[in-house]
Amino acid sequence: MYIKIFQKNIYMQKTYLFYDIESSGLSRTFDQVLQFAAIRSDLNFNEIESHEILIKMNIDTIPNPKSTMVHHLGINFCSKGINEFDGIQYIHKILNNPDTIILGYNILKFDDKLLQFSFYRNLLPPYIKEIQKSYKQIDLYPILIFYYLFNSTILKNWPKIDNRISLKLENINIKNNLFNGKSHNAITDVKTTIALAKKLKKDKYMWNYLIKFFDKQIDEYRCKNLPIFLSNYEGLMIMGDLGARNQYISHVLNIGFRKYYNNQSLWLRIDNPELRKSSLDNLDETTLVLTKKFSKPGFVLPPLFRYQKKIKENRLKEIKINKKWLLQNPNLFKEIIKYHQDYQYPTLLDADSGSTLYSKYNALKFINNIYPNFHKIKWKDRIKMLKNFNQPEIYELAIRIIGRNFPNLLSNKDKDSFYKYLQNIYAENPTKFIIDHNNQKRMNLKIAKKELQNIFHKKLNKKEKSLLKEISIYLSDNQKFLQNM
Repeated sequence: MYIKIFQKNIYMQKTYLFYDIESSGLSRTFDQVLQFAAIRSDLNFNEIESHEILIKMNIDTIPNPKSTMVHHLGINFCSKGINEFDGIQYIHKILNNPDTIILGYNILKFDDKLLQFSFYRNLLPPYIKEIQKSYKQIDLYPILIFYYLFNSTILKNWPKIDNRISLKLENINIKNNLFNGKSHNAITDVKTTIALAKKLKKDKYMWNYLIKFFDKQIDEYRCKNLPIFLSNYEGLMIMGDLGARNQYISHVLNIGFRKYYNNQSLWLRIDNPELRKSSLDNLDETTLVLTKKFSKPGFVLPPLFRYQKKIKENRLKEIKINKKWLLQNPNLFKEIIKYHQDYQYPTLLDADSGSTLYSKYNALKFINNIYPNFHKIKWKDRIKMLKNFNQPEIYELAIRIIGRNFPNLLSNKDKDSFYKYLQNIYAENPTKFIIDHNNQKRMNLKIAKKELQNIFHKKLNKKEKSLLKEISIYLSDNQKFLQNM
């Protein structure tokens, strides 16, 4: 078992929990946590406790060779870890500690989503806020963007790659000597993030203003107090996805909420030169809309001159022309609003059961009903519980949990179902790809072999060659095992 815990004292007040994960790949749905690290601190960043967890690879997880080349967590090293079912429960418990404010660097885009699917896959309530009413997450990446734009002296050096700003944590660390350690190691990245937070908090006024964006009520209040243009709130959205090329800023108009996803507010980009080419036939091509949930990035500032001056002159001209065009085309503007408010995400009926987190409300309700009973009992007793699992997706997820750990406990029918699922992943030429809710393919033998071949042609050091060889052996061994089933 590979869990490291350090605890200094008992905490009775609100605490920060800084965390980071390293994963088997870049699929939020199908990949798994391999390494988790967290440090709990008081609100002045004094360490209270730390956690390090290593998780072994599930048999149905094929690691992405590209990711392995980044974090160097090989198959053999991960084999020393605990099983995912136990590891994810441990992580779930840490994150659900009362009065915890969760922090990390760029966690909301990937880490948070990966954990949600990991919880769901292991029949744990996926949304932490459902358990903990005081729950709040703070992501230092969007906060750092604000400092870069409006208070750049907070750091001595801002890294550039190809003459363009780079806000990757490892580059920020190298340029500013935040913490000495190997990047893409979970505990190193956690300690680097804490060191960065300490630097940013030196400007207490700005720090306190920015962390309040992660409070749902305050963020909503700020959005509803923006100036009005054509009966819509007008502002400047600051968002990492906009990229350095756009200085992470876009001039936007709030055009309401999605009709079928009423927690998603819609913000029309009016710095988009294609907007004026819009007609009823091409709104999907000419209009750009950013979606936002309150307390989540991007965050919106009022369109004041001191913020607007960060936008290049050519884009400021586009904004001025587009605003005039919207005034001249009120009916088409209404159609633009209606088009985006009415939009629905496509539903994939054959999406894998592990990816149905966002579409199966009854499954989530069932998980909340069986938690924590399913996780407290012995494996043999979990088999007995299966007869009460009337949700097909949940039943399949439970079969996979048991199959990964004690397949011989399964009935012949369930065992056959589990092995067919695995054989599809390890087939040389699968008849059908496993897909998620976004129609993204699961990493399988065919894709992994192609990735390995591409990387082997590059210049590699001894360590990298060894890691790729471990993956090749892992694939071969699992394939042979399943062919004999």
